[in-house]
Amino acid sequence: MLIEEKFTVKAPREKVWAFLMNPDASGPCVPGCEKVEIIDDKTYRVTVKVKIAFISVTFNMDVQITEMNPPSHLETLATGQEKSMTSNIKAKNVLDLTTLSESETEVSYRSEVSLFGKLGTMGQSVVKGKAKQLGKEFAEAVKIRLEGQA
Repeated sequence: MLIEEKFTVKAPREKVWAFLMNPDASGPCVPGCEKVEIIDDKTYRVTVKVKIAFISVTFNMDVQITEMNPPSHLETLATGQEKSMTSNIKAKNVLDLTTLSESETEVSYRSEVSLFGKLGTMGQSVVKGKAKQLGKEFAEAVKIRLEGQA
């Protein structure tokens, strides 16, 4: 399942990059993020709880930075599991920051997500719809945090 979105932040690219690369700052912007643990400079362990349709699930995931070109490009691989639904998730993510002006940055991201197990049998449109909603909530949270720090 491919998820692609973009949004604009009224902040310089370097400031957006620094914010997104700081898990203590950007982690709370992820809807349902309960915990971010820094393993090393390229690996994080996160716990995210979300409700998909009528089911609440908690994913425990490892996120590995696989490629980085500061302050414009990042690639990660996230893998994890959800025990109550005996499901696994794998997501290849690409994030690009583009300078639109001195004080405006476009954030674009692409995630190739695979769900296995019971969650993988749910309708793709339901899961994709939820992922898009979470992406919009993340974008709004990032904008509030960065644009409020003028």
